[in-house]
Amino acid sequence: MNVIRSLLSRLKLRHWLILIGLAFVTAVWLQITPPGLMGKEDGIAYAVCHRLPLRSFHFGERPMPLCARCSGTFSMALLGLVYLVRLGRRAGWPTRRFGLIFLVFLAVYGLDGANSYFQLIPNFNGLYTPQNWLRLATGSLIGLAIPAYLLPAFHQIVWKQVDERPILNRWKDLAALLVIAATVNLAMLSENPLLLYPLALISTAGVLGLFTLIFTLIWVLLLRRENSFDTPGQLFFFFLGGLATALLLILAMSTVRLALTHTWGGFPLPWPVLK
Repeated sequence: MNVIRSLLSRLKLRHWLILIGLAFVTAVWLQITPPGLMGKEDGIAYAVCHRLPLRSFHFGERPMPLCARCSGTFSMALLGLVYLVRLGRRAGWPTRRFGLIFLVFLAVYGLDGANSYFQLIPNFNGLYTPQNWLRLATGSLIGLAIPAYLLPAFHQIVWKQVDERPILNRWKDLAALLVIAATVNLAMLSENPLLLYPLALISTAGVLGLFTLIFTLIWVLLLRRENSFDTPGQLFFFFLGGLATALLLILAMSTVRLALTHTWGGFPLPWPVLK
């Protein structure tokens, strides 16, 4: 009890404002979103994904919170972030050869995404018939690229001392990331509920985690605290502020979409999606 009182006595006004803001936004979000853990995952996914059932993997009759492409993108963004964090505070961008590989990933992602999008247009056949396994694969590839650039930016902005080496400069690290992606993809393609359930948690956690990390950086920049941190503990309230802002954005996006569509499901289309 004395430890708790000591900690509370050290809190400043801005800390209380962050805690109150986070509690308020969380309470409102919990109230608005559908009930149950999967309902809350739907509430996170709803802000960033079209959630069309035909373009999603399923637990029986229930679609995953995120579509196949977004499931690959956000699950691998989170898992890639976890893998790259273990390399230390490397603040250098991926070397040129890895940058070119990521450009290829982006091109493939863009091509498949555009082809898949145009399939929504009636009587438009597109370049080829899109498949969920291809959406998942291309989403996973671009998901790997996100932490490869976001994490060095984080290190450059936040820490006093960093490792100047590129975050990716060894083939074995890229190979490890691709193996993780392939494993996740195969697990999702199995549509085994025992595998899909934790993967659904990982993918939606990826959405919230990326938003939180980005807004944490924004708060550090807005408050002009760049390169002033030595330990993760010193960032605690910045992370809480990032989390509160991320939830606020998700809440705002979900509220607008719900007002327009009147459903927590996929975007209602005026015509059937055949592919």
